[in-house]
Amino acid sequence: MSGARPFNSPCVDVCSIDDDTGWCIGCGRTMNEIATWATMGDEARKKVLREVDIRKADIPNREHRAKRLRRSPY
Repeated sequence: MSGARPFNSPCVDVCSIDDDTGWCIGCGRTMNEIATWATMGDEARKKVLREVDIRKADIPNREHRAKRLRRSPY
């Protein structure tokens, strides 16, 4: 067994916190969720993953801002 966890990080290498919402423009997590992801249990990860798509939709101009911040050209 490889030890892989069923809920991988939603990080997309666009790491910038939106000032108004407090959520990462790339993945939609809070700073605390990002910092504690590695030690979160599966239920906590599942809860965060259910919320991030809704959060990302609420970040103003997210797609445009994310494109400017993306680290990789791919």
